[in-house]
Amino acid sequence: MTVFLGLLAATLLLGIITTLLIANRKDEVVGFTLPQELQAAQQAASLTASIGPLGDIAPQPVVQTTLEDLIVEKEAKATETVSLANFYPGNLGVGTTLSYQGTDSVIFGVISFEHDGVLWQDYLAEHAAGQWWRFGVEPDRGMKLAAFEPRQLDVEPGPDVIMFEGTSYRVTESGQANYRTAGKMQRIDDSGQFGSGCYAYFDYENNARVILSFERFDTGDWISSVGHHIDPKAVRVSNALHSS
Repeated sequence: MTVFLGLLAATLLLGIITTLLIANRKDEVVGFTLPQELQAAQQAASLTASIGPLGDIAPQPVVQTTLEDLIVEKEAKATETVSLANFYPGNLGVGTTLSYQGTDSVIFGVISFEHDGVLWQDYLAEHAAGQWWRFGVEPDRGMKLAAFEPRQLDVEPGPDVIMFEGTSYRVTESGQANYRTAGKMQRIDDSGQFGSGCYAYFDYENNARVILSFERFDTGDWISSVGHHIDPKAVRVSNALHSS
């Protein structure tokens, strides 16, 4: 009987000790034994989990795009300008703005030319009376840009060399091409009725690289202009269709 009571007392004592050890073990979290330290550790662990790997894949709040946001975004893109060197014929069109040396020229008409796979275009700009641009890419000569203003030259094109205001000009380009138009085409005809047709041209240059341009649309008279070459990188473009 004494032995039985001793075993029972030992069993109860062992149970009490085990319970105390388990309770103490629950309060120990990575070295933190005080309740406030344990609470801080648990909060830190919760914060780490929210910004850790699982936090990265958590669903993000959906932001609703309003009509006003779209309008603001479109207006912002419209005001962006990039160098003309990033464009090719076909990327520009009516409404595109060309900025050169502080002056903006808004394109209101485009004439596209094609001959034997070579494409180039004339852009009729709004700045100054009749100012226009010629922008083209040719396989053997790369990108070219020149600005012109209409002028009556009183010289007939055709010879290899012509004289104008005491200076000799030598022909640099001549030929024929097919053309098609977009926008306002008063340069071709006041009625703007010609959408496509045949085109002939002569370009002359002097030693200073001043250009005398002669153009004929269909059976019309020769249209003459004076122009000069421009580095496409010096011209900024906005309101274009897209860049390359």
